[in-house]
Amino acid sequence: MRGAAGIVWTERAVDLAALALGAVLWVAAPAIRAATTWPMLVVMSGVVLLASGLARDLVRIAIEPRPMASPREGQPGELRLCLESTLGLSAVAGGLAWRFWIPSPPITPPLGALVVSLGAVATFGHLTRNLVVVFRREPAHRDVVFWSRAQRERR
Repeated sequence: MRGAAGIVWTERAVDLAALALGAVLWVAAPAIRAATTWPMLVVMSGVVLLASGLARDLVRIAIEPRPMASPREGQPGELRLCLESTLGLSAVAGGLAWRFWIPSPPITPPLGALVVSLGAVATFGHLTRNLVVVFRREPAHRDVVFWSRAQRERR
C-alpha cells in the first residue's frame, strides 16, 4: 500500500495502538495518575489534533510527488483551513483562555484514561481531515446560498 491509502492505514494502526495502550494502562495500573486541569485537557486535545495533522502532512510531502500548479479556486482573500486544524487551534485557544480566566481545580485522572481519551480525540480528528472551512469576506452575505438542491445537482 502506497500513498494516501498507506497513510490512512498507518494512522488507523497508530490510533488503535494508542487506544490499546491506554486501555492496558488503565486496567493494569489504575493507580498511576496524571495531575492536570480540565482546561489543560482541552489544550492537550487541541495539540493532539494539530500534531496528527502535521505528521500526516509531513509524511504526505515526503512520499508523494509535488502537485502540479493549478489555477486557484475561490476568491481572492479567502482563508482556507481544514476542519481538523480549525478544531485544534480552537481547542488550544479556548483551553488557554479558560485556564487564565477561570481558575480550575486540579484533577488526577488515571494515566490510561488520559491516553484513551487523547487517542479517541486523534481518531475523531481523522474524520475531519478532509473537510475544509473557508473564511471570506462577503459584503452581501444575504445573497449567498449556503445549501440548495441546485448545488447538489451541479456536482
